[in-house]
Amino acid sequence: MYVEAGKHDIEAAVQRLIVQMRDTPFEHDGKRLMTTLSAGIASYPDDGVDVQDVMARADEAMYVSKRRGKSMVTIYREGMEEGGTDEK
Repeated sequence: MYVEAGKHDIEAAVQRLIVQMRDTPFEHDGKRLMTTLSAGIASYPDDGVDVQDVMARADEAMYVSKRRGKSMVTIYREGMEEGGTDEK
């Protein structure tokens, strides 16, 4: 959760996190593991009247990212909850 920043302002920071996770394997029980991150971004008050609304909208945007493929970030847009697949 970010404060004092709009959803478009933090997209670059989230993208850096996604790339860093994707490019940084780690070892567990002698096995090399890779991770990916799908992210959704929503903001208050643009995308909800309370934290539950904003989190629900960010979650919906995250599922759009997952449908688009691994290591993606999607900014919430009106209508996504109706099955739309608006991208960034």
